[in-house]
Amino acid sequence: MMRQPLVVKGQAIRFHERGALRDQAQPYIARARFVRAAQRLGFTPEEIARLLRFEEDGHCAEARALVEDKLATIRGRNADIGRMVEAISRLVEQCEVRRGAVVSCPLIEALIAGERVPE
Repeated sequence: MMRQPLVVKGQAIRFHERGALRDQAQPYIARARFVRAAQRLGFTPEEIARLLRFEEDGHCAEARALVEDKLATIRGRNADIGRMVEAISRLVEQCEVRRGAVVSCPLIEALIAGERVPE
């Protein structure tokens, strides 16, 4: 008895190809999500590349050290911003608006004088 050849419709082949492509794309999709999340956290492209290499090589301690350095940098910037807010707030409080009189503005004077902002 002669067997009939197996007939597979093109639609079925395309369905399975899409599934295979989707499976192959998963690592790239995961990597893209990782990169976007790292960017949102303020990591530079170089830092992201290092983190990806650490992940591939299983260097958790090095990854942690890089992230701790990033955290220290962010905390330092945050402290700088806090000092800037305080200094500018004090300058704003010193400004007085006097109607009809031309007076110098303490804020502008402080900036012109290059007054050192308290650290």
